[in-house]
Amino acid sequence: MKWKILAFTAAIMGILSVMACESEKGPEYGFYRIPVDSIQVAEDIQAGEPFEIRFYGVVGTDGCHRFSRFDTEMNAAMLWVEVWGRRATGENIACPDVMVFLDGQPLELTVDQPGEYVLEIRQPEGDPLERVIRVKESS
Repeated sequence: MKWKILAFTAAIMGILSVMACESEKGPEYGFYRIPVDSIQVAEDIQAGEPFEIRFYGVVGTDGCHRFSRFDTEMNAAMLWVEVWGRRATGENIACPDVMVFLDGQPLELTVDQPGEYVLEIRQPEGDPLERVIRVKESS
């Protein structure tokens, strides 16, 4: 009989702990593409050597917005970059009243082959931001 009471009590405790965890959900996140105002990239890029691109723009209009990640693609003549942000959503989320900026968020890339490439920053709306970069033979 003792074992039945212990098993029943353990089962009830397990159910209650699962229910408590479900009721204490954290924030959910919505992801969105960040509009990029401008970029900085080195003039002298060497093939096979990492180089940095710095990004500038408004991430969001309150403290629930954050930079999330870069998505990149590359082919023989193009480099595509998307800049992604995330916004906390859900009940009981307090968003500080502050503007959030990219502030030179760095992305490090390496191009293995010398040549001329079009760097295209995909925007959430409208035309992409484009820059031609020249990659020189490594010395």
